[in-house]
Amino acid sequence: MNSILTQEFTRDFKVIVCDDASFDNTSDIVTENFSNFENFHIFKNDENIGVSENFIKCTNQSSAKYIAILEGDDYWIEPSKLDLQIKAMEEYPETSFCFTDVRVEKNGIRENIHPNLGGKTRMFSAIDLVDQTGSIAQTCTLLIRRKFLQGLPDWVLNSYTLDWCLQIFLANQGPAIYIPQTTAVYRIHDQGVWSKLNPFQGWRKNLKFYETVQTKFHKRSERKRIKKRISLLIDEALELANIHFNKKEIRFWLINKLIKNSFIFNKQSIQSLKLLVSKTL
Repeated sequence: MNSILTQEFTRDFKVIVCDDASFDNTSDIVTENFSNFENFHIFKNDENIGVSENFIKCTNQSSAKYIAILEGDDYWIEPSKLDLQIKAMEEYPETSFCFTDVRVEKNGIRENIHPNLGGKTRMFSAIDLVDQTGSIAQTCTLLIRRKFLQGLPDWVLNSYTLDWCLQIFLANQGPAIYIPQTTAVYRIHDQGVWSKLNPFQGWRKNLKFYETVQTKFHKRSERKRIKKRISLLIDEALELANIHFNKKEIRFWLINKLIKNSFIFNKQSIQSLKLLVSKTL
């Protein structure tokens, strides 16, 4: 949280913390650190209401033009983050949100810069953000025009991939703008919502994401891009299932391949069928 106070921000801003009935003294720690900050507000829920409802509750406390999100595991490292992003969004008023690079830190070890898309500011449409192996915009870097957060639909709020769905919903209202600067640290640990999943569980969540957002696009070219992305995901998951002789996963991914892919009788599919009927597994 201290990384918020290092912002060299030239305008007034409000810090809103929504503690979803945590048991780790979050409220006390945050209050102690921000007790001298005039525009600090903390709300602690009497009981856990979940990520989606807590997110709505928190954003509803603000009337600002822009909202930046910072979850408890992550922190900002660029003092001019907010100024840089607001400047970009003021220059391009059609944009719905802004994101940047992050430094990835896994179990305390520094890894790579993500998404690291090169040294140019770029625009991303909703389909551009979908057509990826995962979300390229980490939540801790987002700066969002608050007006686009009104009336978030259930397909966003009820999704395991809420952050990615949120980006698609926003970008359908206005493109996202990417700034090639590392402004935050994204921390991965064993208890994270994605880290605790095995690869097959993660692929199933992503498959569900693609299937959900596919219904939000109507252009033939866009749906074709999503269909291709789904096919690639299924092939990758099925290949791993074959390698590990995992009949349950072979069956699941092979059925999906039969349903969703046009060309199914290739070497991979034949190998999968052989493994399913084999008595040695």
